Amino acid sequence: MIPILEKLLPRKDVHGPQALIMVPTRELAVQVRGEVDKLSEGRRVHCVALYGGKPLKEQVDKLRREPTSSWGRLVA
Repeated sequence: MIPILEKLLPRKDVHGPQALIMVPTRELAVQVRGEVDKLSEGRRVHCVALYGGKPLKEQVDKLRREPTSSWGRLVA
């Protein structure tokens, strides 16, 4: 995760997601999102966890604005 954060470009230079971290479960997706938030503190990094069991439209809207996904939601 740290190498990904080190390679991110400033948001003003990018329009859309710069990285995708795939994990097998929703619990791990939430945990990874939390760690990205901690490790990127003070930087303009936004991470969204996408997973099944929540409304798809709400998650897609979050993804458009700012990403982490479990495999099931990525395929859906």
